[in-house]
Amino acid sequence: MPQNTPHIDALLTPGEVATMFRVDAKTVSRWAKLGKIPFVWTLGGHRRYPEKAVRELLARNMTQRKDDTAASQTDVALEAHVGPDAGKAGPDQLSEPQPHQL
Repeated sequence: MPQNTPHIDALLTPGEVATMFRVDAKTVSRWAKLGKIPFVWTLGGHRRYPEKAVRELLARNMTQRKDDTAASQTDVALEAHVGPDAGKAGPDQLSEPQPHQL
């Protein structure tokens, strides 16, 4: 006879989440306190993290890192092409203000 039990997502420990993100477990706890990562309390008073939510957050984080890396590489390539001081005027490059003529 089939049972009508609610579907419960797998829950991860702080250590498991920390391993996935390559951070310390205390960092995961801080993220939870700041509301950056969802969690549930166990009856024993420990935090557990829904695996599905953690994997989605990890995927978004990896996508963002790839975008940031691509932007950073573009900045480095641009700097190599035009020089690190491009767009910065030095004191010798500033012209004296010209008087207004009427």
